[in-house]
Amino acid sequence: MRLKKKDKFAIITLQFVDDDGRVGEIPELLKVYVWKTPKPQLEALQEIVRALPILPGTVDWREGISGVATLPKTKSTLSELSPEAVAILKAAASGDGSIMNLNNYGGGEIIVKGESIIPDTDARTMALWEGGIEDLQRRRYIKDRGHKGEIFDVTREGYEAADKL
Repeated sequence: MRLKKKDKFAIITLQFVDDDGRVGEIPELLKVYVWKTPKPQLEALQEIVRALPILPGTVDWREGISGVATLPKTKSTLSELSPEAVAILKAAASGDGSIMNLNNYGGGEIIVKGESIIPDTDARTMALWEGGIEDLQRRRYIKDRGHKGEIFDVTREGYEAADKL
């Protein structure tokens, strides 16, 4: 199954059975550890994923792998933050670190330090500022206080990034 080594490593020992019923051999070195013979391949994948020393979160796709679904490239440097993201982060970091996103109610406001920072409620403008919030979330510069995407706090990484702007 898996043998934990420190906090970030696990040995995953799986024994497979082929279509003819032949069983793969477990190497002598691993026979002393608990191992599993998954029936369907999906069970094997589940064991592998369970043993990985990671938590689900933002996906960072590797380049050069064909045949897989990919997300649009996430910008990753401070200089590539949108002007809206920069404005939101700077304002929040210079205040109490909180951001209210009231776009969900059709009002179109992002409030920082008690004031709306969106210049107008034009659909294009709203999309740019909402994109700024999403950009900051992808970089983990802000985190959702709840689960509705309405109230955010600047993270440690966000304060560090704001100091460099």
